[in-house]
Amino acid sequence: MQRAIDTAVDVGVPGLNWENLWQERASRLVFSYCFPPYADTSANVTAKVIRNDAELVDVFYANMQRVRGRDDSTRLIVDPYLVHAEELDVVPSFAHWGAICSYARQAAHKASKRARRQGGYESMYSRALWSGSHVAAALFKDKHPGTRWEAEFSDPLSVGVDGTPRPGELTRGMTTHQLRKMVERSGWPGNSYTTHFELTELVTLLYADEVIFTNANQQQVMLERYTEEFQSFVREKSTIRHHAVPTAEMYRLVGSDYSLDPERINIAYFGNFYANRGIGDVLAAIAEHPRREKFVLHIFTSNPEKLRQQLWGNPAAGNVRINGYVPYLEFLNVSTHFDALVVNDTDTVGTAFSVNPFLPSKYADYAGSGTAVWGIVVEDSPLSKLPLTYCTASGDSAQAGKVLDELLEKSE
Repeated sequence: MQRAIDTAVDVGVPGLNWENLWQERASRLVFSYCFPPYADTSANVTAKVIRNDAELVDVFYANMQRVRGRDDSTRLIVDPYLVHAEELDVVPSFAHWGAICSYARQAAHKASKRARRQGGYESMYSRALWSGSHVAAALFKDKHPGTRWEAEFSDPLSVGVDGTPRPGELTRGMTTHQLRKMVERSGWPGNSYTTHFELTELVTLLYADEVIFTNANQQQVMLERYTEEFQSFVREKSTIRHHAVPTAEMYRLVGSDYSLDPERINIAYFGNFYANRGIGDVLAAIAEHPRREKFVLHIFTSNPEKLRQQLWGNPAAGNVRINGYVPYLEFLNVSTHFDALVVNDTDTVGTAFSVNPFLPSKYADYAGSGTAVWGIVVEDSPLSKLPLTYCTASGDSAQAGKVLDELLEKSE
């Protein structure tokens, strides 16, 4: 059976229905609101976690076609480990509590039925953002307290990107009632909450057997709103674990025919473009470099036409090759071919955050590529504390120019 699945993965045939052929049961349950084949960072990270754990799993996820495109190749990441993967036909929403609850109730109910048939689950994993993953896991944990729950937070949940409370009206209903009761009988009933994001975060911190943060700054930001005693309670069961790095074979699952000029230094940036920070430093450095004809900056972004308009008349425009986003596994493959990969920080200056809690998930994908990683960082950020081949301060094009010098010297 495993050999047949491995063959299908090797030849690039994703998403075949293997469920009825499995003789083994999955002892691990995964709630992942967004999951392959839907194209989303959260889906890809969960898939990487499953592949790295290398355990057979049952997964319950939402139909995301109203809000996300498809990238069917990403099922190749997880196909070898999926015993049962069930897509729930719900209306997807990031913030609408009713829609989130609809997924959570259905997912927890279906998982409970499956658990009864096969003798339960030993462990369970959920990851947010897409908070519905944690809501479903909390409902399941309430009915199956013996299942070990590992809950990961990719980013702060109760606050948004500016550090202020994330809007999320908490309406009445069965799920709200059940989660409130979980808080009341937890032994920590004094913790307050107003939004559904705050309630979800609190219940997860209360009932997860292991709480996973991607970096220490994120842990600090998420816990500082609680009492010292509650912070200690959560820290004792917490793990700091950076975003999952793809396994080596993932960079070879799908090939790419993206062409590069071997006579030039090829630098790549994958993500949204902001001219006034991050990748703008690289553009300015190229424009000012005495041998700028040696450099090509390849940008893969969601809106290439908008970027072409932004760069119209830019002195470095002739050195830029603009592309749309590529499917995830193709991105992993093409990332191994460049001379350097650029990742830039989220700048939290002027926000309500006490420290910068954000670690770009792209770093993990770059880290396994074998290509030089160029981090454009802000002071004391999580990214600034990780291994980087090149590291420059955000907004400092002179430092960026020195990196170009190093890349040029290395190529000659």
